[in-house]
Amino acid sequence: MNMKKILIIIGSIIGVLGLGFLGYWFFVTGTITIDVQPNSSNISIDGQSSGNGHVSLKVKRGVHQIEVKNSGYTTILTSIKIFGLQKKSVNIKLEKLPEAVMLKKNITTLNTDNEYKNLLLGSKDGAEFIKYDPVGKKEDLLSRIDFGKELKVKWSPNNFLAYIWRADKTSGLVDLKRYDLLTQTFTIGKAGVMDLAWTSDGEKVAYTYKPGDGEFSLVQSSPLGENMERLYFHLDKEKITDPYLEWTKDGKDILLQDKDIFVYNLYSHKLTKITKSGEMKWARLSKSGKYIIYADKSKTYLVSLGGKSVNKWMKSLDSAEWLEDGQEIVGVAGGEFYKINAQTGEVIDFGYNGKRIKDVVKFGFINDGKTAYFLRKNGELWKLDLQRKLSNASKEG
Repeated sequence: MNMKKILIIIGSIIGVLGLGFLGYWFFVTGTITIDVQPNSSNISIDGQSSGNGHVSLKVKRGVHQIEVKNSGYTTILTSIKIFGLQKKSVNIKLEKLPEAVMLKKNITTLNTDNEYKNLLLGSKDGAEFIKYDPVGKKEDLLSRIDFGKELKVKWSPNNFLAYIWRADKTSGLVDLKRYDLLTQTFTIGKAGVMDLAWTSDGEKVAYTYKPGDGEFSLVQSSPLGENMERLYFHLDKEKITDPYLEWTKDGKDILLQDKDIFVYNLYSHKLTKITKSGEMKWARLSKSGKYIIYADKSKTYLVSLGGKSVNKWMKSLDSAEWLEDGQEIVGVAGGEFYKINAQTGEVIDFGYNGKRIKDVVKFGFINDGKTAYFLRKNGELWKLDLQRKLSNASKEG
């Protein structure tokens, strides 16, 4: 074979490869153009940073992952499918993250009324109870009784009665149905009532009772202490020290939350230990009374009332509360807020501007749960609009 033929063959091969490459480039690739506001936002395509504000790139046909982020704004995650020779433009506008806003100082207790319209607050300033509408910014004084700086409150289901623990170590019942504030009375209860839970109809209470003579019992009675019945003696033998109580909606079980979770069944008269780690930080009974969410030092768990595992999350929440729908929980960990779907396990990360809010001890929600109201250890009441830190919303042009 002479040199001329060899050169012809080589040229033909190069030509075919060149045409193939050009065909591949024009028919197997497309162009993505992305414009973002604000224009300082970073754009990543398939995990690779591609520029800020505006990019226009040729990409292989197929599905491509787009991420747009900027400090103080929602992060957009979306995907774009593109065909060969196709040109696609995407316009994205990031939304500013909300700021946590402090509403009040010197608040000792935070609860929500039974209609989820108002917050029920205890105040350090005048040892008062306040019904506060944070939307209409309306305040109603519920009581002028000087409780001597209340430490803890357990409201009845209809919010007419409240059991109060005072700084002088006495506790008792106040009837808030009396709208004549001058005639309201505070009825001192039995000495040694440590915590209390109401039945859903408000007709009975259960409480842990430690009068100082060696007794440490679980007791039920009327709200005024009548018809007292000891349900379980010697809670100390179960290594229970100072439990938080909740009564299930159907009235069959009482939840005792200490370093572990115990459930007392009023029909079998049995006290069942649900957890065994001895490291529980907090627990909350669901609205239906069928589930318990709790956290230890390492994780957050969802279990049935019988103790069967339903779900768990790798982050240990510092505090949490069920939303009104009974399906979702809002919690905080290290100053970051999260919403968790209890059944699916989906976790939504809420972002906000400003300094991280820590030391949250209690949440309150009204209406649709779009705003969280929370109480810090220092007595500050804050609010935060719950907006997703990550969003799939995008607009193609």
